[in-house]
Amino acid sequence: MRIIICDDDLLIIEKLQKYLKSYFNHLHLKCPEIISFSSGESLLADQGPKDIIFLDIEMPGLNGIYVGNELKKRNSMTVQVPIETRQGVHNVPISSIIMVEAQGKKVIVHTTARDYESIHTMQYWLDQLPVNRFFQTHRSFIINYEHITNFDHMLVHLSNGQFTAYLTKRKYSAFKGAYLLYLESTR
Repeated sequence: MRIIICDDDLLIIEKLQKYLKSYFNHLHLKCPEIISFSSGESLLADQGPKDIIFLDIEMPGLNGIYVGNELKKRNSMTVQVPIETRQGVHNVPISSIIMVEAQGKKVIVHTTARDYESIHTMQYWLDQLPVNRFFQTHRSFIINYEHITNFDHMLVHLSNGQFTAYLTKRKYSAFKGAYLLYLESTR
């Protein structure tokens, strides 16, 4: 485990390090690696794993909100999800999933590379995929906000029109609100 502290105030960094070491010592646990950065730029340049991050909001240069959003984008690009098919298990980045579609008794996972016929149900995929990135627009479609090109009251167009998903009238308002919130979080 790797704990990151990013703050432009060295006194705050020292206090957090002390609290963390005391916490693990109190529980009789080995203290994980604690890495400190004094700027958002230096944190973003770090290529190591980041399990827990203490991030100051107000810093000179890149502020904590911007740095946090950048880290979220990078993390979601690398998170992998296994797609189990009759032929085997395929690990794909979650960001490459365009949508999951029920076609009769089949469940197809459409990705940027290819389509997979999953052995799992739509409910399984609804439980597996993060709600801040995916939305079930219709009983037959779970879509990834990242791949939306545009939408209206009946259809969601994805990947520059390559895919289309139905959008039920009763889910339109919730979908629109969730999608706008997603867009706001990626700024």
